[in-house]
Amino acid sequence: MTSAAAEPLVMEIVDTLEEHGLARDAYQLGTEFDPEALERLLESASSEVAVRLEVQGIPLLVTPTETRVVGDE
Repeated sequence: MTSAAAEPLVMEIVDTLEEHGLARDAYQLGTEFDPEALERLLESASSEVAVRLEVQGIPLLVTPTETRVVGDE
């Protein structure tokens, strides 16, 4: 789990995926989802918004304050 304020959203997602065993060269975020659109959505939304997405089988929950793997509560 990482703090969105500490680093750009894309790097936060990449770091979270790496922490769960997914190598950086195993995927391309741009083919999984639109990182820029996700960032714009989170920047413009209230703090209560949460986006669920999956990258190479790893389910993520992304909010304006954190990125975490679903099930790692």
